[in-house]
Amino acid sequence: MPLVNLIQEQRSAVRARERQTRTVLLGIFGFAAIAFLTAGYFTFETVKYTLKIRELEALKERLTPMMNDLDAKQSEIAGLQVRKNTLTDAETDTARWADFLSYLGANTPDGVVVSDLKSAAGADPNAPVTLNVTGLSVDQKRVGDFILRLESSPQVEGVNLKYTQEKVGPNNQSTQFELSGALEGTSKTPDEGIPQEAPTP
Repeated sequence: MPLVNLIQEQRSAVRARERQTRTVLLGIFGFAAIAFLTAGYFTFETVKYTLKIRELEALKERLTPMMNDLDAKQSEIAGLQVRKNTLTDAETDTARWADFLSYLGANTPDGVVVSDLKSAAGADPNAPVTLNVTGLSVDQKRVGDFILRLESSPQVEGVNLKYTQEKVGPNNQSTQFELSGALEGTSKTPDEGIPQEAPTP
């Protein structure tokens, strides 16, 4: 009958189980170490970004008064810009009317008296400002001469005769007339905005 060394086989089986146990334990420890390091990394990143958020919030609180002051200054600048544009337009209109009145004073024919001068903006915001001139003349010929001189003015374009009417006064006969035209430089393109009504001289 052959002899079987059962003790040796038992020892081999025990050693195999011990190796398996060590392998499983090493795997568990390795996984636990990786999980610990990962948790530590994300905890560190969370703390870092939390501190950064607090710093940014503190910076925002410090900058809030400055931002409010900047907004107030920008609103004030915008208001001043509107006033500046208004003054610039007023200066332009004043210079235009001064030039026109100067031209009118030097080029109105003898025997013609201008009794009324009006300007108005039409319904179309981009259309030029219209000019109406009424007056008296000693005859029709001088009305025609006045029209020609107005057409030569650099401040007026498109002069039209609206009407003439003979009037008989106590001393003489005269011709009442009304002319219309457009003020040069007052028309606007759609992107230039709505022009303001020109002041009546």
